[in-house]
Amino acid sequence: MMAMSAMLMERYGIDVPRNVLRALRTPADLLECINDGFCSSGRVV
Repeated sequence: MMAMSAMLMERYGIDVPRNVLRALRTPADLLECINDGFCSSGRVV
């Protein structure tokens, strides 16, 4: 999850806060977080 978070920040400018990242269990959870706007940048589809 940390590696995916770093890649999202580098490629798309999406910052996933560490407290949110700790709560995520799967890549699908991460995508849902981004699409629902809980992460601090725009939507990724």
